[in-house]
Amino acid sequence: MRRLPIRYLAAKIFTDVIFADSFAEIFYRQKTANTKTANQKTTNKSDFKKSVTYKTSGGFTLVELMIVIAIIGVIATFAVPAFQGYVVSANSAKVNVHYEQAINWSRGEMLRLRVQLSNGFDRAEVSNGRDTAQEWLDALQAEVSGTDSTSPEGSPAYSIDPESAGGQASILFAITGSIATGDAVVTLTRPIYGEFLAVDATSVCWATDDC
Repeated sequence: MRRLPIRYLAAKIFTDVIFADSFAEIFYRQKTANTKTANQKTTNKSDFKKSVTYKTSGGFTLVELMIVIAIIGVIATFAVPAFQGYVVSANSAKVNVHYEQAINWSRGEMLRLRVQLSNGFDRAEVSNGRDTAQEWLDALQAEVSGTDSTSPEGSPAYSIDPESAGGQASILFAITGSIATGDAVVTLTRPIYGEFLAVDATSVCWATDDC
């Protein structure tokens, strides 16, 4: 076996020592960097938790609560009257719808009864079925859907009682004369209610010259 020169051996040993030292230094630096990164992540998580805890644990101050209450009070001051006005308008419109519906139906019913007489129906028999306000009201409720609905006051939409119709916001049915004598007049009255400051009445006559 050939022996290596002493100078070669010394150089090789020196080189190995330096390489080993460099590798150890590199390993140490890498390990230190990893440790710093891990510590930084831990610190960031801790700071985030502290921030979240601080934000979630915060509350309203007395001044902020007083401001909110004041704002709600101002809104209520304008909102409540506006809502009340809306309710009055809606209820008034409902009463007027009942009123217009009764007028249109009564006019159509008068025309239909005239056609019956012209087709040979007995005049007395036709008149007997429409001699009272209750008979007119019953016919309206039987022929027109929705007329049995209540008024804004919870009472029937139509009434034949003049004592209670006004207070109940009901449309009053009344009749004078008869079809037999040719002078029947159906009077429909809308009471004072809501936006309506005066009574309004409409007459539907058998003889068109009478109205």
